[in-house]
Formats: sequence, C-alpha cells, structure tokens
Amino acid sequence: HSLATGRYCHAHGVITNQHKPFPGMRTIAHALQPLGYRRFNQGHMHWTDRALDNGYEPWIDQEMWRATMPSGALARYDWEHQNVTRRTTGGPSTRTREQYWGYHVATNAIRQIESAVERGEPFLSWTAFTEPHPPFYPPKELYERIDPSAIQLPDQAPPDAPPPHPEILYKRREWAHLTEVEIRQIIAGYYGMVALVDGYCGMVLDALDRLGIRDETIVVWTVDHGDQMWEHELFLKFVMREASVHTPLLIDAPGIEPGVRSELTEHVDLFPTLCDLVGGIQAVTLSDEEARRRGTQKTVLERKAPPTFDVVIEIKDWQHLAVHHDVAAAVDSLLRGRAHPPEIRYRDESGQVQIEQAI
Repeated sequence: HSLATGRYCHAHGVITNQHKPFPGMRTIAHALQPLGYRRFNQGHMHWTDRALDNGYEPWIDQEMWRATMPSGALARYDWEHQNVTRRTTGGPSTRTREQYWGYHVATNAIRQIESAVERGEPFLSWTAFTEPHPPFYPPKELYERIDPSAIQLPDQAPPDAPPPHPEILYKRREWAHLTEVEIRQIIAGYYGMVALVDGYCGMVLDALDRLGIRDETIVVWTVDHGDQMWEHELFLKFVMREASVHTPLLIDAPGIEPGVRSELTEHVDLFPTLCDLVGGIQAVTLSDEEARRRGTQKTVLERKAPPTFDVVIEIKDWQHLAVHHDVAAAVDSLLRGRAHPPEIRYRDESGQVQIEQAI
C-alpha cells in the first residue's frame, strides 16, 4: 500500500497484511485515471480490502491462475506451499516454467499492454511477481544450474559478540535444526527462483520491444522487501536487518541519462516520482504582456496540476531535514529560476532539535 499510495503505513492504515486501509485511499492509479491511462494490476498485490476502490481495473489474482493449472501441478504447488516445506526447505520442482504464477502474471500483463497499444491508450501496468518468494522450488532445470556446494555462506557473528535481541533468538529456532547441506539447498532454490522471475520480467520487456514502445515506456523495477539468506542465522524477512529491508530500485525513463543516486530513497517516493515522469510539468508560451509582468521569457515551464503532496520533507542526511511547507510555491519558484529556501531542522551536539526558519 505504501508503494501504491506514496504514504507511510500509519497514514494509509495497513500496518500489517491483516489491516484494512483507511477510507478514501488514493493510489497512483487514481492520479493517472484523469489523464486517460489504462490501469492494470496483476499478481502479488496485498489489497486487504477487495471492496475498496484502488483505482485499478479488476485485479488478476492467484485464483485465476489456479483455475488454469492441471491438477498435478496444483498438487505439487500445494505440497511446496505448506508451511514447513515453504519456510524451511528448498530444491527442484517437477513443475515447468509455465506452471508458476509468475508466468500467468507475465502473459496477462502482455495481453493487457497489447490491448492498450492497439487502441492507442497510455497505460500503467503494475506487474507483481510473487517469485522469488518462497517456496524455494524452481523448475528442475534451473535448480540444477546451481552448485549448492559452491555457494559462499554469509559470515556470522563471532562467539564473543553481544547476544541478539530475544525476538531474533526466537526466530532463529525455526531453522536451528538445519544442516549445512539443507541451508545450501534453500539458498540454491532461492537463486533458481530469481532466475525464474528474471525470465518473466524479460517476457514483458521483450513485448515492449516487439510492440515498438520500449523507448517511450517508463520501466520501474523494485521489490517490496528483501530476504535473509542465512545472514544472522535467519531466512525470510520480518526483521529490521539489512538483507530484509534494503531493496533494489531501477528506473528506466525516456530522456533520462543512466546514473546512480546515493540519497536515501523509500517506496513512498515512487508515487510522486512517477507523477513527475508522466508529465507533471509543461512548457507554456506567454503573451508579451504576461511575460513582461512576470519578468520572464515568453516560453516558461509550469505545473500541469496541483502537486501530489502539500508538504514535502527532504532528508539531507541523518541529522538534517529540509521542510518544504508549500510544495506548490517551491516548485513554481524552481521553475522560474528563483530561490525558495526551505525550513531546516537538525539535531545539534546536545541532541536537541533546532529549527532554522526559511527566509
């Protein structure tokens, strides 16, 4: 929900997968709807209130995939997905690439994109693959590409290190019985699932090439969480460790040069970023009188619509924040080449928060 709304959990209400969002939830799909965008969503979505308008066209969910699968493939998946097997084992599966949910998601995303392109409609396709989520059982041919004995296991804390939090010790108990061979099998299974979903992503990108729209399409690749792969003697997530919370984010957008950003970036940043990328700013030609009144050139940049958020907090570093109390005024000033200093908040040497008002 934070990816979709650009808001933190306490603001949209979904603090766990059992909580429902507050009424009036607004997503990136709602923002693009007035611009005539088709809005598709399929796959691993955590919509906790199916009756609430999420701005998208009908969700293509897992039940639709199950309806297309032969009974043997479903029986194998259900065995892999039972709790103990799913969380504490890994290995090759008898299922084929076409018998995973991700293949169903990719083919439906391609079908919907083809429909939009045929009609000349812009589109947003939220294509959410569950892989490499457990169970860690990729197709046999992918698993066999990986040599479990060659996997380098992560270093663990030295014997004299302080003990971890009791909650971490409790979570470790789930995998304490595993042998090194079993640990390597789980990690190999995870690697195989990564290779599997990489192929599904490639199917969608190949479709963009085939349809001739690759160079005019914004592609965002990210995930909702990481996974422990035996770091701190843990698997899966549910802890505030680096492997669980550090996620990749790649954006390929027309006209944007390749580069790497080092600033702290969060999933809540995607909503406003996408709004900007799809055209939040436009070039406007002013009359001679208006250009003289503004003291600008005749062609200027202006906002197409009100900003997504009224207030923006910019994280400068761990101790300094810049608060833009009026985002509309700040953007307008920047577009006109004028300074619009934000309010600066920082923690001094004594630990007190200091505020420097914008001048």
